[in-house]
Amino acid sequence: MDTKKEIIESLFADYNDNLEMVDIITNQLLLLEAESNILSETQASYSTDYKNDLEMLANLREQKRRLQQKIYLRDILFIQLNDFEKTIIGMRYMDKLPVYEIIKNLFISQSNYYRKYNKMYDKLVKFYDSFEELFL
Repeated sequence: MDTKKEIIESLFADYNDNLEMVDIITNQLLLLEAESNILSETQASYSTDYKNDLEMLANLREQKRRLQQKIYLRDILFIQLNDFEKTIIGMRYMDKLPVYEIIKNLFISQSNYYRKYNKMYDKLVKFYDSFEELFL
């Protein structure tokens, strides 16, 4: 169960970076596709650069697909949370606040925070278990 909890935590922690990487890869794909379209078919058949570009395009598309999958999975998990849990996730992973700041802002004790935090992740792990095979 801890491994799945770690997977879920990383989905939340890496969410903004994943969004940014998808944008970067999309721009790289556009540039590479434009460059490869410039070569004529006769040049393309003899060009190792063209073949390398095609391989790079395939790798970038796969990387983008995996990142988008993580983004979609995070979005599906986020929808399962109530408003208070979403606030905790937002403060912890989007705002990158330490626990002592979160408990101060929410006016809760540290033990109450961890109780809610662990309960939230238990709920997410159960939900994740129900469709894990879709994201492998």
